[in-house]
Amino acid sequence: MLRLVIVLAALTLAGCAHNLPVREPANTAADPGLIRAFVDVNGSFFPPDWRAKEVVGERAVRRRHSLLAALDGRPDQVAALRRFEAAYLAQLADAAAERTGRVYVLVLGFNNDEKTAAAQFVAMRGEIALSPQDTVIEFYWDGHDAKAYLDAARIWFWGSASSQVVGSRALRRILDRLGDREVIVVSYSRGASVVLSALSNPDYTEAFTEATRLPFLGEPVESFLAPPPLSARGGPIKAVMLAPAVGRSDFWAPGSTDRSWRYRDFSDRLVSVRYTLNPRDEVLNKFWLGVRGRLNPTDLGADPQVGAELRCRHPRLVGYRVEGRVGHGGADYIRDPSYARMLAESGVPVRRPPPPPPPGHRLTDCRPPAPG
Repeated sequence: MLRLVIVLAALTLAGCAHNLPVREPANTAADPGLIRAFVDVNGSFFPPDWRAKEVVGERAVRRRHSLLAALDGRPDQVAALRRFEAAYLAQLADAAAERTGRVYVLVLGFNNDEKTAAAQFVAMRGEIALSPQDTVIEFYWDGHDAKAYLDAARIWFWGSASSQVVGSRALRRILDRLGDREVIVVSYSRGASVVLSALSNPDYTEAFTEATRLPFLGEPVESFLAPPPLSARGGPIKAVMLAPAVGRSDFWAPGSTDRSWRYRDFSDRLVSVRYTLNPRDEVLNKFWLGVRGRLNPTDLGADPQVGAELRCRHPRLVGYRVEGRVGHGGADYIRDPSYARMLAESGVPVRRPPPPPPPGHRLTDCRPPAPG
């Protein structure tokens, strides 16, 4: 308990910055081979020249934290933002329709800047034997950008909620425009929450729901946090999760509580969820402070029992033990044979076939939680 009090006290002294686009335009869909999507904490897509004051204004976004907050309900500029989003998503749909292969959607976690994310995306897709008919979508989101370890601890709470919002309000809109093509979504760390939220509306904390009653959003909080579900019409979706920074509560339905909860229902389009299991991951274990199952749990990728319990309700979940000495770094997970193995067992051609798996590498067991 003392360790937890010390951590929480330290968090109140920390600061952070936002992960905002550097390249211009932030969102591009002209090339069907490589599409870029970049959204803010509310799942709004950054328009061209968003830094200009007459469009939105970078200083206003940094001060107010989002595009809609910076626009503060100004009707002409809000309408212009909505028109851009509609045009961009239509262009994305047209680009996706030009090809017949798979669509790969790459999603990172919180606490990244664009340069770091871009390098990780290159490494992620570098393990895949892409065909000329495939499409890659790099999905960037504002999960904040810490400048120190204490900053990272504090923005975990902001980034956790943002991951849910951008999944349901942005990634879902992209998935809805990919037609009947097979989709492989590769995520890292808290990117797993973005993916889950795109497939089913998540359960938000009461505090976050109350804090989201903001007039500039242009709609009631109930509809903002529960947008229309992913369309049932579309291709199959397979998820590959590296170091998933999610836990039991990420599979609870909206309105659930610790004392009375029920499982979420995910889209029938979801065929499989393959994820890494690494009990040595210091971040998923929250640095062994004894809170990996609390404060937005991160224990799915660290504790085999969590996956075993969840598989009793979600048999599409399959765990893969990492095979090297892997910390939380994305590069370590990408290089580990478990990544290539998850891709290959999802039907994806890989550049470097993994070696024969060790015994017990694949976790498919179901173990209900102990009574009480």
